[in-house]
Amino acid sequence: MQHKPPAAGLYNGLAFWTCNLTAMKRILSAAIAVLLCTVAFAQQDTLHKKSYQATYTSYAPTIDGSIEDDVWQSGSWAGDFTQYEPHNGALPSQQTDFKIMFDENNIYVAIRAYDTSVDSIIRRIV
Repeated sequence: MQHKPPAAGLYNGLAFWTCNLTAMKRILSAAIAVLLCTVAFAQQDTLHKKSYQATYTSYAPTIDGSIEDDVWQSGSWAGDFTQYEPHNGALPSQQTDFKIMFDENNIYVAIRAYDTSVDSIIRRIV
């Protein structure tokens, strides 16, 4: 009775697992593709691409927490946000606007965060 060398048996076992892993990869890839297509089609109605045009400035604004600087008077404010949580796609409970400016070296972002309950604000920028 002849015995197969251990390397041959080990090789056959590896070939078997390689075949199964290849099949598993195909099934997993197909399942992921179906899942991604389902998610993409489900969100197609709720997702809208938005764009914003940043404004060039030749003078840097004063970085002091105030947007009263003359540099911030140019450009447009945007703020057409939607909620992610707790109600995905709904209008936000509080309005928020932003403006983006840039020069040769920096990007500047101003944010207006409105609050309907001003008495709940604990600190203010002085």
